Amino acid sequence: MKNPIHYACLVVILALAALVTALPHFELKSNRYMPFYNLQADAFLHGRADLDLPKDWGHDVIEKDGKKYFALPPLNALLLVPAVAIYGVAFPERLFTLTLLALYLLFLLRILSKNWQFPTKWDLPLWLAFLGLGTDLLSVTARGTAWFSAAISSSFFLTCSAYFLWKGTTWSRYFYSVLLLCVASLGRYHLTLLIPVYLAVIYFKSNNNFKRTAAAAVPLLGYICAIAFWNWWRWDSPLSLNYQKHGYATHFHGLVSQYGFTNPLYILDHLHHGLFAVPELSSVYPFLNFDPNGNGLFATAPLFLVLFFYRKKYQTQDWVALACIGIVASVVMTHFSTGWSQFGYRYVLDVFPFLLFLTLRTDFKISSPLGISLVGISIFFRVIGTILSTL
Repeated sequence: MKNPIHYACLVVILALAALVTALPHFELKSNRYMPFYNLQADAFLHGRADLDLPKDWGHDVIEKDGKKYFALPPLNALLLVPAVAIYGVAFPERLFTLTLLALYLLFLLRILSKNWQFPTKWDLPLWLAFLGLGTDLLSVTARGTAWFSAAISSSFFLTCSAYFLWKGTTWSRYFYSVLLLCVASLGRYHLTLLIPVYLAVIYFKSNNNFKRTAAAAVPLLGYICAIAFWNWWRWDSPLSLNYQKHGYATHFHGLVSQYGFTNPLYILDHLHHGLFAVPELSSVYPFLNFDPNGNGLFATAPLFLVLFFYRKKYQTQDWVALACIGIVASVVMTHFSTGWSQFGYRYVLDVFPFLLFLTLRTDFKISSPLGISLVGISIFFRVIGTILSTL
């Protein structure tokens, strides 16, 4: 049964998130950086793949025959086509990420209220407050630029796909799980590595029914065709992403020239900035220093530490979630960038549904004094860090 109090809490959380996102000038109209996805959507509306950019612009583009193409996958540009068609390329990116956050939290509210039995009436509102104001969902929403909006949109579709896989008992649910994973992968290519895991789960949950598994995999054919067309349209080759010509930020030039785009040596940096880096105390206002390369998940959202201290015996579904985290992390953590000009670690959204699932599966009570304290600390660090990172 729907509880109106939960939806009222959701509205308050979204209002607070919008306030943080609107800072420091209490506005959402301006864009914080080059609105790449708006430009890509506008190009689509004009039957083009290349972007209208200044001649000397080289950041996150790939040049070919004097034309500039955006280096990131096209999902958000496709989602923004209606908004750009109406509003133009000046459409506010943060309004887009706030919309994604609202859909994300609404979906999480529905699945949490439907599938988890919480011991008190305060548990679900506390979970919503933590998710909306105490995790990377807030900092990514507030930043709003292309790299951040790509993370939250793909994470939303990944969460939807994981839910259909987890609760799937019929062919249609399995089909939707693969379809939504393919949609998520249109924004983060490496998420396609989860497709074999999904198909294996579907096969075993279908009592080793190969035909049902093959039918559920049909969206994969559409995804392959879409990516092949996207590559052919830009590079005249369906098999090339042309990523080696990616014009990355000057901040990383020395690193990439020495170690390359991918290297196992980058794992230590990702572990530090992604999981363990603690904000430093300072004697100067605002008394906290945040690392723009990333601030550890367990330091800025310590509620996730309960994974190590409150755990029941692992079941098959838990091992599947861990496998998904490991597969995605193996790609993300060998990439040269841990994320830049960020608070938190935006790449955690690539595994967010699995991390949240494992946390919810513990016997930890979020309404306990310790739970409330951890939620409060998470929200404090996230809000302060997010505001300071956008100044």
